[in-house]
Amino acid sequence: MIAAPGHDFHDDDWATVTEPTETTPGEEEHFCHRDGCHEREIRPIPARPDNYKFTADSQSKWTKGSKDGMVVIIKNTSGDDTQTFSKLVSVSVDGAKLTRDTDYTAEPGSIKLTLSPNYLKTLKPGEHTLTVELTLTSLSYTFTIAAPASTDTPATGESAVASTTAVALMMLAAYGVVYVIRRRRTVSAKAAR
Repeated sequence: MIAAPGHDFHDDDWATVTEPTETTPGEEEHFCHRDGCHEREIRPIPARPDNYKFTADSQSKWTKGSKDGMVVIIKNTSGDDTQTFSKLVSVSVDGAKLTRDTDYTAEPGSIKLTLSPNYLKTLKPGEHTLTVELTLTSLSYTFTIAAPASTDTPATGESAVASTTAVALMMLAAYGVVYVIRRRRTVSAKAAR
């Protein structure tokens, strides 16, 4: 209904009757009580598609051999984030669906996913794609599996052999120097007689 002439509806005069959701519009209304006018106007509120995002707190790299899992967090940045967790449908990596409470755990507080270290160690080093399916949308996230840090230390037996060999070579070199010095003294002493 259009306001009677001389009656302006102000944005702060409107009251929400039905909240919009991701898929259905809502409604708001206004009552005019000025100058004996008792008209009511109703107008739609457009549906509000939610906007889900992976947060900056999400981990994007996991190193093989780590005892901890990898945490990824999804928030609704445009709507009621308290309902986000209830919209979780499935989780997959590189197209393969994961098993909840085995390959990953999910906790409310937006959506907090933790990929288990036992699952992550089955992935090859390199980039992988995590796909989270929600009731009305899906999101993808790229993460990296890193090879464990190089440990170029020799095995215990190899280390002992290398150390022993080095000590033996140093002793042999020292003995050679001492022998040469004594030999020169002996030759010098004989020549002086």
